[in-house]
Amino acid sequence: LAINILPYFIVLLLLLIISGMNTSENKKVSLCFIVLFLFAAVRYGVGYDYYSYLSYVTNERDESNYEGVEPLSRLLMQLAIYTHYQLFFALGSLLTIYPVFIICKKYSINPVMSLLVFYLHPAFYLAFFSIVRNGIAISFVFYAIMMLQEKKLIKSVALIICACLFHKSALIGILIYPLFYFPSNKRLHLVAFVVSFGLSILMARMITQYGAAFELMGKAERYLNSDAKGGGLMTIIVNGLGVVNLYFWDKIKKCRCGYDKLLGMCNVGVCLWNIFLPLNITMAERFSLAFMTPIILIVPCYSQCFSLKIRMLVRRLTYLFFIALFCSHFYISIASFLKSPERMSSIPYQTVFFGEDYSNLQ
Repeated sequence: LAINILPYFIVLLLLLIISGMNTSENKKVSLCFIVLFLFAAVRYGVGYDYYSYLSYVTNERDESNYEGVEPLSRLLMQLAIYTHYQLFFALGSLLTIYPVFIICKKYSINPVMSLLVFYLHPAFYLAFFSIVRNGIAISFVFYAIMMLQEKKLIKSVALIICACLFHKSALIGILIYPLFYFPSNKRLHLVAFVVSFGLSILMARMITQYGAAFELMGKAERYLNSDAKGGGLMTIIVNGLGVVNLYFWDKIKKCRCGYDKLLGMCNVGVCLWNIFLPLNITMAERFSLAFMTPIILIVPCYSQCFSLKIRMLVRRLTYLFFIALFCSHFYISIASFLKSPERMSSIPYQTVFFGEDYSNLQ
């Protein structure tokens, strides 16, 4: 198992080495992007849904199975069908990681650190190995948020439409518009955060009562009736970061113009997680991730909330925290596998050049 997860830590080491290089910030963040993209693009059998998507692009499914696939995702599949199946995963990786790279490069006060957080936080880079279509949609919604920061409404709307054409879950991204133009008041978000813990019961009733009326809610009802529970550690992390954001709200929003809007988006993501997690973890992830992605821009601001004397220490402690979180992801996966030998999402890491179909992967 140690050998099977070693590539992830080699990538982490490369990213840390790049971050310490004596060169321009643009070159460092570009090198980080190349490493992250190549690592994702050549993967084989990595991610819960890898073989499911593989069956799509190798024409192993009935034609009726393709009807539920959104148009742009279907286009990616068609390109892979007529070329090579790995093209689907390579293009999916590019469409997921490139928007994040552009956003970090342009809007983060520490672009390399933001990309490192994107890699280390289990809800993002590693999770997107599984949710390929959804991962693309989340990145596009993230970009749409940043277009609003530049007051480019038409481009933002176009990105949301594209996101929906990759995965229907991006429809929830429509909420970024009222959220963006609504005042980002710290007290109001604090109230929303507290109230979110009690709203899951009301949401369950709404989904059950009106699930048949709307396609998206109909899918939510199916999630509600499933047994997918969990998310204990991630709930602590999500809410812990939410509390830190609320506590340092006034200092973080001074780091860069528009960061108060990003804080508001993140808080809404935390609230959605709290509301939907008691119902189903998949629903919580799908509905909250589109709003929580700005956390990768906010985390580098944490050190700015302290005096100059200890900023370097805070930055290092922040790195250590996310590295520990990264390690815990693999520890939990391996511990669960040893108890019940079922599929692990990220382990073993394999490339398309030397991939092997292990029995627990399919």
